[in-house]
Amino acid sequence: MDGKIHAELAAIDAGATECAVALYTGQQLRMLWALATDRLLANLRCDRAVYEIPQADGRGAPADDLIRTAVGGAKVAAWLAPEVAEYQPRQWKGSLPKAAHHHQAWTTFTATEQALLGGATTLAAIERACERGASARWQKRGALAGNHFYSDRELPTVGGLKITHDLLDAAVLGLHDLGRLGR
Repeated sequence: MDGKIHAELAAIDAGATECAVALYTGQQLRMLWALATDRLLANLRCDRAVYEIPQADGRGAPADDLIRTAVGGAKVAAWLAPEVAEYQPRQWKGSLPKAAHHHQAWTTFTATEQALLGGATTLAAIERACERGASARWQKRGALAGNHFYSDRELPTVGGLKITHDLLDAAVLGLHDLGRLGR
């Protein structure tokens, strides 16, 4: 296919400066990208793209970051696919904290998908993030505010790709859109 990548679904977790992308073929997670680069965008086409649009909920995210995140997710999704849908966090994960939602979704992934996401090392990092979050009563303050209780040191690198909480969000958003993630 002349260097082009095709996926049926791209699930995008955009940030103010980069995008995490999870690609699905059929119902299966096949590939992850930590940063949607021009090279990726030029070589990737999808049938459908979904992205998380931020919600202003009073937790203090700067308005400019929310706007950049929303615009970035929409632009990447529109570039990748003719069919685009957006989800606010409350639509696809309810009020669960990020790490708790990742933990809940982990068993939905197949063994192959879990390996793509870093396997037992990632699961252990998710569990430690849940422990830290529960200990702090899920109140994000100070150094914890930006990382959602995850430690970058604990999350693995798989095939040269650093697994992040944003990649986990993209992968779980894909599960939700495909109807694989029960409420």
